[in-house]
Amino acid sequence: MATDKVLDLEVFDVDSSGVCTADGGFVGDTVGVVGGYVSSYASNGAISITDRLAVVSSTATAVSLAVSSVAGQEITVKCINATASNVVLTPASFQDGTTVTFDADDEYCTLISSGAGWFMESTNATVA
Repeated sequence: MATDKVLDLEVFDVDSSGVCTADGGFVGDTVGVVGGYVSSYASNGAISITDRLAVVSSTATAVSLAVSSVAGQEITVKCINATASNVVLTPASFQDGTTVTFDADDEYCTLISSGAGWFMESTNATVA
């Protein structure tokens, strides 16, 4: 019998220096189990398309995501410490809107690539 494995986003945290830590002992940009990286972002800029999980702190108020040419690639972006300010994600060629705004702690979005653009798979953030 197959067992589904779920990535529990509640076990991740980013300290004041921007270092991503998780229960289980790994720290920072560590290769993920499902083919990608876990990275933390504490300043404005681009999220790497090789990330499987990008943990973004509210000190990064504007982040972007380039188009992936790999159809089926998924990325989850999770916001932490959103009490200071909103974080706005702008995925290139976003098919379901223009931006995703994270305005509360633990908001997330999971995007999947068609190879030519990003589609929203799930979110609890605001899509505009």
